[in-house]
Amino acid sequence: MIRLLLADDHAAVREGLRQLFAYAPDMLLEGEFASGEEVIRRLSTDSSRVDLLLLDLCMPGVSGVELLQRLCQQFPWLPVLVLTMHNEASIAQRAMEAGAAGFLSKDSDPEDLLDAVRRVAATGRLPLAAQGGRA
Repeated sequence: MIRLLLADDHAAVREGLRQLFAYAPDMLLEGEFASGEEVIRRLSTDSSRVDLLLLDLCMPGVSGVELLQRLCQQFPWLPVLVLTMHNEASIAQRAMEAGAAGFLSKDSDPEDLLDAVRRVAATGRLPLAAQGGRA
């Protein structure tokens, strides 16, 4: 079972992803967060391990590359798969340099997202060919 956390400040996006993961028999959504601070607080206080964090780069408070760097420094055991509305190569490159295990745009096909979650949970990285939702 792949246990994951979801961080996105848009309730509609979280709801859609919650429904998508509910149909995936090998995935369990362990928590949802609307800000980077909430993610850090959860990971700092809850000792139960998760397999992956699905992270939006644009949220209130600390967000983006700064949040990604903090997460990777404080919780190096947790792979972070970035899911964002930005699909520019420069943003993807900055996210990967900051420690992301993979990068997908929110316009990716749902099956590509599920496949990316499985790949990152299994290997810790998303192959370059699968970045951006292009498998």
